[in-house]
Amino acid sequence: MKHLIATAVLSCSAMAYANTSLPNYNTDSHLYEFTQTYDLIAPKGSQGQANLWVPLPFNGEYQQVKSIQFEGNYLDAYVT
Repeated sequence: MKHLIATAVLSCSAMAYANTSLPNYNTDSHLYEFTQTYDLIAPKGSQGQANLWVPLPFNGEYQQVKSIQFEGNYLDAYVT
């Protein structure tokens, strides 16, 4: 019986500890701007459309993407 009571007390204290929120040490805001430039040259004798895939940064709670801008002589630019 003493073993059962000790187990119950330890379980309750473990749940109480697990319910506490941990401090967030990433509270400072930082702003970064990245510029990527691509110069596509079609291979000699090629015809048709060229596609460029550009990886985008992850957007989440820790890191937030504020804006994405495209500039160039293309027919279509989009984010999927």
